Amino acid sequence: MPARMSESFRAGRVLRRGQVWTLDDAKLRLSSDLEGTGRKAKHRPCVVVSGDHVSAAPEHPYALIVPMTRRSTSSPLGRFEVAFPAGTAGLDYDSVAVVYLLQPWRKLDFDSFLGALPDAGTEELLATILDYLGLSGLESPDV
Repeated sequence: MPARMSESFRAGRVLRRGQVWTLDDAKLRLSSDLEGTGRKAKHRPCVVVSGDHVSAAPEHPYALIVPMTRRSTSSPLGRFEVAFPAGTAGLDYDSVAVVYLLQPWRKLDFDSFLGALPDAGTEELLATILDYLGLSGLESPDV
């Protein structure tokens, strides 16, 4: 394990599936969406969706995340979004997990822990991911 990983993944922070963390919006692969809009980057909530065997392993530098936003899209991909009401997992406002933006994220770049989704919310999110990947006939991994 690189020394930087153990030093930077501050004070033994451990990621778990279903946790909601903030990430720097400008570092997300959505950052091109900011260009020309005049909108400033912010700290966006995201849900950790990779299994704990990956998310919590200090030797693995990445975890899979699903970014969240305040608004649902009206696109045909809207069926690959999962809504969570304000107050869920420390969220201050109604939020939507945007499954079709699933991506790896460097553990060193996680900002603040907000909370954890309830098991039912994590299960719904995982089922939506399986549907998006065309694997909906398979069982969802244990939460």
